[in-house]
Amino acid sequence: MPLLVEGRRVRLPQSAGDLVRAHPPLEERARLLRGQSVQQVGPQGLLYVQQRELAVTSPKDGSISILGSDDATTCHIVVLRHTGNGATCLTHCDGTDTKAEVPLIMNSIKSFSDHAQCGRLEV
Repeated sequence: MPLLVEGRRVRLPQSAGDLVRAHPPLEERARLLRGQSVQQVGPQGLLYVQQRELAVTSPKDGSISILGSDDATTCHIVVLRHTGNGATCLTHCDGTDTKAEVPLIMNSIKSFSDHAQCGRLEV
């Protein structure tokens, strides 16, 4: 799967720092994201993902409207969304078994997107 930044394909960098240095808009977007205020939500429609968990949902799911996680001080929270049907996967990775987690994330979102006529995956 190619990595796109600003709609252009980029080569896989050696590190995250190299990626940010090569594409300054990524750092600006991260700054804007960090600057957003925290929103507290109630339990209605919320699915909370803890460390070492993942969840996948789609707009057709009448029970889940918000996926969330927190406390990722040394972890990564990854959100993968299929643009064709809106299926979304959120995972809270702690690095314990990244080699197994990545295929699991990909297969989970693909299982919700099998019948989509078009679309791509966005991180």
